[in-house]
Amino acid sequence: MKPIKLSEGEHDVVHVFHIAPEAASSLAEGPFSAIEAALGASGLDRAHVDVFAVSDLQDLGLVHYLTEGLGVDPAALTGDREKLDALTGHVVILAPGAAPAGATLHPGDALAFIGTYREFGAGDPATTLPHETPVDAGPGRAPRSPAPEPEPGGVSFVTLAMGLAVVLVLAIAALLSVGS
Repeated sequence: MKPIKLSEGEHDVVHVFHIAPEAASSLAEGPFSAIEAALGASGLDRAHVDVFAVSDLQDLGLVHYLTEGLGVDPAALTGDREKLDALTGHVVILAPGAAPAGATLHPGDALAFIGTYREFGAGDPATTLPHETPVDAGPGRAPRSPAPEPEPGGVSFVTLAMGLAVVLVLAIAALLSVGS
């Protein structure tokens, strides 16, 4: 697998790897140094590296874990949602802060790179990171389609939240004026 160079300012992305079945027990139950060796990196922060069986998530699912547990922007998962839902066995997830800034990962054969995903609010999720496309994607693979555009006339979450905030402020002001 090609090396994965992490950007200097990379503090807002999550990297997902699938562990080959034959290496799952040694990486999931072995010493942390085995994970570092499989990733071809040293100096990883154990507190930001998750290694677990996807089945441990039960009905929650990996997509929900990434979005709700790690704050990955759901729009960043659009092209890989089916692939992530289909994963079985064990995974390694590098949360922000797992590797030193500017580090290069040299994943071995025990790991398959699944993808790199931006956290919510970390910029445009459609912006492709240099190492975002799995390295095993050959020339025959179709490029990812961009996230669907919002429908005209649709209300965005931000607009709805702002409207609710204004209504709340007006209601509080009305209650205060009635009480005095």
